[in-house]
Amino acid sequence: MMLSGLLNNVWNQLYQVVVGKCYSPATLGQYSRSKEYAQIFSANFTAIIQRVTYPALSELQDNREHMVAAYRKVIRVTMFVTAITMFFLGAVAEPFIYCLIGLQWYEAATYLPLICISMSLYPLHAINLNMLQVQGRSDIFLYLEIIKKIVSIGPICLGVFVGIYWMLVGSIVVGIISFFLNSYYTGRSINYSSWHQLHDVAPSYGIALILAVSVYFFKFLPFSCFFILPLQIVFGTIVFFAICETMKNSEYIEIKKIIQEGRIKLKK
Repeated sequence: MMLSGLLNNVWNQLYQVVVGKCYSPATLGQYSRSKEYAQIFSANFTAIIQRVTYPALSELQDNREHMVAAYRKVIRVTMFVTAITMFFLGAVAEPFIYCLIGLQWYEAATYLPLICISMSLYPLHAINLNMLQVQGRSDIFLYLEIIKKIVSIGPICLGVFVGIYWMLVGSIVVGIISFFLNSYYTGRSINYSSWHQLHDVAPSYGIALILAVSVYFFKFLPFSCFFILPLQIVFGTIVFFAICETMKNSEYIEIKKIIQEGRIKLKK
């Protein structure tokens, strides 16, 4: 686990090293700023999920049926929140960044949607890797980290020889490959395959995609970004609740139930 953590931390910084060495300091600043905004939610949420799911699933490891049911629920609810949040942030990237830090950060606004798509998978990776820890398979954990880092050489080469944009596209592809690697070894022992996981998270990504498309084209309106961003937020909120209420999405209903129970506890 220590070796896996060291390898992962070093590798995460390598992308910035490549950008800094092969491009101008200004480009590195644009890339770093876009990544910081994507990490505000994704990285912090992933860290929380890792801390919460490991002890929760560990308590259920002697009851395989309940553990798998809890594992599925965690994946479905977590990815519902993550996919929708990250896709929405990617869709409003330009007005969002222009409002916060100005038009000079145009490159950061073009990088942010791709980084958001890639980082939307981070909690899914974390949950699958947590399940390996619950099963006591830290050896497979390290093995997977090494394989994924070898695969990640591809996007780095794209960054060196082609451009940052294609490096980010390559990172999305690597994220998908990493999901299949993580979920294969996790699902093999508990009979919850990669395809079952895809079936569980597909509705969340479908809603996220519809939401992102519904607000994306507002950026072409001939108005100030200070008007467009609130308009996107309001319209996106309406579309989100309309879809979830119409479809009676199970993850949406589960989150509403959690919020309602929280309110009752606070009142008491």
